Amino acid sequence: MKIVAFAVGTRGDVEPQLAIADALMARGHDVRLAVPSDQVDWVEASGVPTIALPYQAKSLLNSPEIQKAISSGRIIGQVKTLIAKIKGDSAATLEAIADAAEGADAMITMQVGMNLPAAVAAVRRIPILPITLFPWLPTRAFPCPMATTRSLGPLNRASYDLVLRQLARGVKSVIDPYRMGHGLAATKAPFAMDVVAENRPAAIAWSRHIVPMPGDYGGGAFQPGAIVAPPALRDRTGSVAPSPALLDWIARGDAPIFFSFGSMAVPDEAATVALLQRALKDLGMRGILSTGWSSFSEGEHDDLFSVRHVDHQRLFPHCVATVHHGGAGTTHASTGAGLPTLVTSFTVDQPFWGERLKRIGVGDHVRFKALTRESLVAHLGPLLSAETAARAKRLGEAMAEETALADIVRYVEEALPGTPPPN
Repeated sequence: MKIVAFAVGTRGDVEPQLAIADALMARGHDVRLAVPSDQVDWVEASGVPTIALPYQAKSLLNSPEIQKAISSGRIIGQVKTLIAKIKGDSAATLEAIADAAEGADAMITMQVGMNLPAAVAAVRRIPILPITLFPWLPTRAFPCPMATTRSLGPLNRASYDLVLRQLARGVKSVIDPYRMGHGLAATKAPFAMDVVAENRPAAIAWSRHIVPMPGDYGGGAFQPGAIVAPPALRDRTGSVAPSPALLDWIARGDAPIFFSFGSMAVPDEAATVALLQRALKDLGMRGILSTGWSSFSEGEHDDLFSVRHVDHQRLFPHCVATVHHGGAGTTHASTGAGLPTLVTSFTVDQPFWGERLKRIGVGDHVRFKALTRESLVAHLGPLLSAETAARAKRLGEAMAEETALADIVRYVEEALPGTPPPN
């Protein structure tokens, strides 16, 4: 089959789609993967043919407008700001996807931005599989993570409609003329709402042991679990194994706590490092800080060792707990490794994961803007207990039984070709 895959966002959004594309290519399929232009280099290193979309994820996320919206904590403001930032690139993105999909047999899309590839699939008359890394499809089970973590009761489902329709406004002015120019009607609802209403296929790519798939997602949804990129693929795309210096430092003392804020911009980096060091001293622990997109200095600083990037799957077996921003990928990596996890959330789905881990007794949650030396110690201390460690270990063992990548590849090969294209 000729397959076009689509993923926007940071590495955490792109790597699961890359893992699927790479696995499909290994089985002889012709796959093209469309990603933001600043993600192309490491994706191309995998050997998967890559299409550069006309924007940069890091520049978008770190723009003053987006950072101001995130710090405000107001979801509608965040959505409106995001719409304003992406609107100018939507037409070029749609054109790139449409060109790539000529002659394609199927499409795969990650949840963010799925309205654009869904429009192409409708025009090209080819089936499409959306993949969600966090709750995105409307449900009565719990509210949209981008709206709130508190149940709204009978209004839970309406919260998805609010967020999804707001996001769809950013591309509707591009999608509808494209559809109508090919003889289709204008869109009436975002594609995620159609997926549920029309029982369309959807892969729910998070662990059922953390959040079971809601029963009202429609007959086409299935829950394979979190997608884990194989070690060989991570090696080809530049995942960094723990250095000899880091491994030596680990061996010189007790198992450390892992800290990371992922792709989130930390407002005062020096103050954050000082906060972590003081909290570690209070706890009598050591820590490893993965600096990611921030500019923390690397190297050994007493009881805190800083590295730019490091492969979670290779490092986490050396750790006793994790503290991170709560992105879906990092959350599943830490819980999959059987580690208690404190989520210090910034935005989007991060508070959702933090509250879920707290509910099932393997973690806790504090918003980054409320993070202090005292709050870090208060939230992290109880997670270091033997009881929490045992629960986290059992969760990791259960998650290890999931076979998401193989299940999705099998679905794409066996079931997706027989599903109808979007209307």
